Amino acid sequence: MGKGINRAEEFIKTGSYKTYYESVRKSFYCIFISHISVDKYQAKKIGDYLINAGFDIYLDINDGRLQTAVNNNDPLVITECIQKGIDASSHILCLITDSTNRSWWVPFEIGYGKKGLKQIASIIFKDVDYMPEYLKVSQILRGIKSLNEYLKRIKPSLSKISGVITEDKIVEYTVSQHPLENFIEWSK
Repeated sequence: MGKGINRAEEFIKTGSYKTYYESVRKSFYCIFISHISVDKYQAKKIGDYLINAGFDIYLDINDGRLQTAVNNNDPLVITECIQKGIDASSHILCLITDSTNRSWWVPFEIGYGKKGLKQIASIIFKDVDYMPEYLKVSQILRGIKSLNEYLKRIKPSLSKISGVITEDKIVEYTVSQHPLENFIEWSK
């Protein structure tokens, strides 16, 4: 099994939002990464990690139509893009940082995803001292180890690939720096 892709980039490649949306529907495993915009660096790192593990993702920073709507302050198109990204995803992974409680969009994404019966998990970052109540209804991941276990449950065949989340790679990452350990606990 190879790498996944960021399905939000499909819009840029095809120039057609309809084509992008249809391509996302073909992927059984697509994880929508819910985050506040100030955490886009961490969202990108987690997105890269998931892609390397063989998952397709939807990361909004690569959705050209959404970014244009943000720049034009167009909440109707922003909402439409978010809804299409969630509709075309199988799972939502919410990043819980100290900034999350200031987001207006993260609660919308979680609520919309829950209404659409999406599987929702939230990962808690280092030094987070507050977790919004609405996120307590999701599966809580407390570190890299629990993230890896969660991904293996979503897609059991991942334990067979020589990629990011195999047991060998987990041990290898204990010797060198894991790509997520700057902002997520390792052992939890």
